[in-house]
Amino acid sequence: MLRNPLALDEFRLWYHIPDESVDLHADSEDANLWIRHALLCNARSVEVIDWVNELHLDNTVFASKCLLTSLLLSCVFLIPGFFRNLQMGCTVLKHLILRCCTIYDPEISSQTLKVLTIDGECHCTYEGRASISIPSLIDLEFSAPGSVPLLKNVESLVTASISVGTADTQVDDICQFLRSLSGVTNLEFYYEGRTVCFLILN
Repeated sequence: MLRNPLALDEFRLWYHIPDESVDLHADSEDANLWIRHALLCNARSVEVIDWVNELHLDNTVFASKCLLTSLLLSCVFLIPGFFRNLQMGCTVLKHLILRCCTIYDPEISSQTLKVLTIDGECHCTYEGRASISIPSLIDLEFSAPGSVPLLKNVESLVTASISVGTADTQVDDICQFLRSLSGVTNLEFYYEGRTVCFLILN
């Protein structure tokens, strides 16, 4: 890090916060420093993978302009404002993959994303329904144990693979969700839970 920044194509950080950690924010500082350094070096692809305890990501890491096009986060805690800063700094970001993350940001938004993956180990912990507003999105893979998000703007979406279903999922929310996907040409929809009956009116 003491050298002059050199251009990077890819940066991968495997990080471990020990079980006995008493301050996850403090133990995440080194990881945030490395991520910021990689972005200053114009890394186009970044992967951040933590083990056991969730890495607390500093939102300001992504607030500065960078050339990032692909981002994978695994076992990371995302606080409110994460997606706003991501949109502000990563103006050419195309691919975002979230695995086993805690998403406490109620607004999942972007003007540039083409592919978004949120796996079944992610948890949207915001009190209420999270929303997805990404007009440029082409491919969506969403699998979550909680309530389905509100799709506000996914007008370019072509392919979607959706898996939802718990006792907390409301039938009306599912219907609204499916109506928002009416323009998709390739849809896989999986529901795990009690049987749901849909009435189709011509």
